[in-house]
Amino acid sequence: MKKKDIILFSCMNVILLFFFYFVSLNMIKMEFYYFAGNEKVDVDIVQQYMQSDPSIDSIEKGKEKVAASGYAITAETHMTRKISKYLIPCFCGGALLSCVGCVILLKKNQSDEKEMDHLQRQNTILLNENGELLNKSEANKKEMMQYEEHLYHQLKTPLTGLKLSLETIRETEENKNALNVSKEQIDKMSNLITLFLKDRKMSANQIRFHFENQNMIYLIKQAIKECIPLANKMQKKILFSVKEDCVFMKCDDVWMKECLLTLIENSLSHGNDDVEIMCENGNAFFNVQVITKNILVDEAILPHLFERFYTDDNQHFGIGLHMAKLIVEQHHGTLSVYNDFDYTQVVFEIHLPILSGKEAYDVSGL
Repeated sequence: MKKKDIILFSCMNVILLFFFYFVSLNMIKMEFYYFAGNEKVDVDIVQQYMQSDPSIDSIEKGKEKVAASGYAITAETHMTRKISKYLIPCFCGGALLSCVGCVILLKKNQSDEKEMDHLQRQNTILLNENGELLNKSEANKKEMMQYEEHLYHQLKTPLTGLKLSLETIRETEENKNALNVSKEQIDKMSNLITLFLKDRKMSANQIRFHFENQNMIYLIKQAIKECIPLANKMQKKILFSVKEDCVFMKCDDVWMKECLLTLIENSLSHGNDDVEIMCENGNAFFNVQVITKNILVDEAILPHLFERFYTDDNQHFGIGLHMAKLIVEQHHGTLSVYNDFDYTQVVFEIHLPILSGKEAYDVSGL
């Protein structure tokens, strides 16, 4: 029985008690008026009765008079029969009313229980269906990942063959430029496919990071070294000066270098001038800034640069920056971008906390 039903039932019983109280009170009043209406009772007797205190002594005297009249036992029976004539119907009516109330509450309770059982069964069915859908979703997700990996490899295979075929073609003054452009486009497409696959695995949390103490200065220098050919090709420089030679912190060196490469290559490809890299080493953090000089990005575009598959007017796919942001977040850090209007430059900033302990960078459950 619910709390509100118990309260309702209690209120009903209180009402019945008040009902019996008023019935009994009216019966006493009726007895008094019956006594006063007797021909043998005059006004003086009524006044004397009202002015006196009907204490226990008066009751005892009354009992003695009744006993002296020879109706000691008969009087009790007579009064019981007379009072019962009014009380029994009232009692039966009250009991009937109480029973009706109990039946109504019982049926309501049974109806609520049935409804609750129905809801629980529906909830169980929904939970089971939800579990089946989750299992199917996981199975479909794995199947899709396998399909995508297979598709990426199938796409790269003919590209590799095409590149080898181009290398067998004899270079002449007429076709040299066309061959170089073709090779560049093949490399670009191959790199894009590889980037798609990496980003897909990163987004699906299928990559296990291995955190070890690494020299961040060395990682930055390695990333710069790999970007030198691109910088020379675009006739730009990568500026990097640092006071410290060693800044150790726990990270996955392979993926952290991948993040740095993405930011540097992006700055070289889209900037109008040299790229500068600056570091800041604090007690609890390590910051890296990759600065693209002599360029500003539209403020409306800035919030979307890290979105997956976001493209600008030049059809630059937002894959590398999206993956770079995921890598930094897996290291419990943040990657942001903003315009520095004072120096007319765009700044990509990596903020990494310097944590300690083997479990500090355990992201296997993410």
